[in-house]
Amino acid sequence: MYDDHTVGVVIPAYNEVGFVGDVIETVPDFVDRIYPVDDCSTDGTWTEIQDTAARIDDESAAPNQASARSGDPAAAKPRSDGGVQHSETGAAPDEGVQDRVEHDVNSVERDNLQAGEADATAAVEALPDDLDFDPENDASAAAHAGFRRRVVPIRHEENRGVGGAIKTGYQRARADRIDVTVVMGGDGQMDPDWMADLIEPVVDGRAEYAKANRLILDEHHETMPRHRFVGNHTLTILTKIATGYWSVGDPQHGYTAISLEALETAGVDDMYEFFGYCNDLLIRLSAENLRVADVPCPLTYADEESHITYSTYVPRVSGMLLRSFLRRLWVDRDGASGRGRLALFVGGAVATVGGLLGIILTGLTAIAGDPESAATPAEASSQPDSQRSTNAGVCRSALLAVAGVVSLLTAMLLDAVTNATSNYTERVPEDAEPRVENPTAEPPDAADVE
Repeated sequence: MYDDHTVGVVIPAYNEVGFVGDVIETVPDFVDRIYPVDDCSTDGTWTEIQDTAARIDDESAAPNQASARSGDPAAAKPRSDGGVQHSETGAAPDEGVQDRVEHDVNSVERDNLQAGEADATAAVEALPDDLDFDPENDASAAAHAGFRRRVVPIRHEENRGVGGAIKTGYQRARADRIDVTVVMGGDGQMDPDWMADLIEPVVDGRAEYAKANRLILDEHHETMPRHRFVGNHTLTILTKIATGYWSVGDPQHGYTAISLEALETAGVDDMYEFFGYCNDLLIRLSAENLRVADVPCPLTYADEESHITYSTYVPRVSGMLLRSFLRRLWVDRDGASGRGRLALFVGGAVATVGGLLGIILTGLTAIAGDPESAATPAEASSQPDSQRSTNAGVCRSALLAVAGVVSLLTAMLLDAVTNATSNYTERVPEDAEPRVENPTAEPPDAADVE
């Protein structure tokens, strides 16, 4: 727990052997549950996830075994969640039980979670019995006390994309009633020491969603490849327009934290599953008027391999941004400001496109009527009048295009003002170190400090 809030971490992984195990191992101690999601990898990622999960759950089971030997009846109950040990005997679980649990998790993921069931209670009831709380009682952190295993490996039977893997993790965390759910990539680029800074705005109630931003402080993007830096700034501008969150930048940074409220209201079941999932989620959050915080945070570039193919990434994400933006405008059309914003955006787009087309068509007509191409003297003598008509047409089209651009800029300004209280940037001093302490943790004894 962190400041009396349960915390979960979703770790999407596709062909991340050699990285994902270290990522799971370095998750901070205040995290209650870890959801590594293997997106049908073709290497040893799933084996590495299982081995790491078994080792961590084995270590966390040791205190329970000690309690069982001391006569604690609660700790003596056998584990029913497919863990690597029974609390009572320390023996490995029956292989049939392990197979059944893994089958149950995959079946629930395929039959329930992929179907987009938003009912958290039903999702909890369908999952293996590894929860120590009543799903009906989610009003306080006390209802979340104690999971029988810390790491919950999940595997997709077919590759769905990083957004699909995160969606599955979100759905499981929502079913577990986790207060704050963090996303950490399985490639080791995201520093776990910054997790406390990331979740702080959500825990404190200042935002329902917090995301890292490596572009705020110079030292956080010094090692960022140049082509990514330019592309990121381009997508930042497009995402600002699409979301109305003009204080939020670096939308492609996947280090994020989301509240349970946002998981229940932002429509994550319909979230985009390709690499543009982060942009789509921001638009969904904006449509629900949820607050977003930008947190300065670095990203580490090492030997990991990017799975992005830019020839497909750019057109697919651009199309998604346009569709999601239009959906937000339609959903947000209630109220005078919403309708005015919709009219300004649509009218401005139509006027801009119409004006530009008018200029092009008028120019083509003028070229076709060039005096040098006139067939007869009579046709040539009529060209001055035609030229004046052409100039007038170009001016009208240019004015229409300018009016359209002004309308679009006005709509963006209105959108930014409307959403001004729903997004902000956490301010930290230059060269600030990450916040690593946990307010929930008990302070050390004076004797230990000495």
